[in-house]
Amino acid sequence: MLLSEEDHNFIHSWLGELLERIQFNFETHSNYPCSLYSYKQLIEHPKERSIEYRKQMTQSSILYPSIAIIAALYDFDDIFDKIKALKNKDLKHCSFQLWYPNEDSEINFYTNSDIHGNILADLCIETGKDDFRERIFEECKEANYFDELSAVKHGFWPIIFIACRHYRLPIPVHFFKEYYKNSKL
Repeated sequence: MLLSEEDHNFIHSWLGELLERIQFNFETHSNYPCSLYSYKQLIEHPKERSIEYRKQMTQSSILYPSIAIIAALYDFDDIFDKIKALKNKDLKHCSFQLWYPNEDSEINFYTNSDIHGNILADLCIETGKDDFRERIFEECKEANYFDELSAVKHGFWPIIFIACRHYRLPIPVHFFKEYYKNSKL
């Protein structure tokens, strides 16, 4: 799906629509993305329709930098610009973050028995998609524990996706880096 032009158009359209809905929900203080974790809290969200509550519920995010990665990979400049505009308008207080496996990830990834991984926080997207992409991929070199995960080493990398989905972890940025590297060949 990642390689055909038709799919690129679908991804672009889907991300654009997603951001339009997020922006509308921010403006109406409706069901905007937040950092709540429990389903019970999410069902009750938002408890208040105030700017203070919204700031409290959006102190950090992995969603927006993840969308920005996809926009940077596919050269969706308009999508990247929408993320920048959302950050500048409604999310100035929000720490954009990405997650990287660390030395404890191999032991804990498949069972979620303990907290693991590292966060790259306060990502800046204002400098543009090329700088953003290079910054997060540079961190992949520093956070090189991804290649040491047994599922990756032995070619069973889809298990990483399953574990991420099951335990509500972000997909490691390394997968995006591999896609980008392969798309430039």
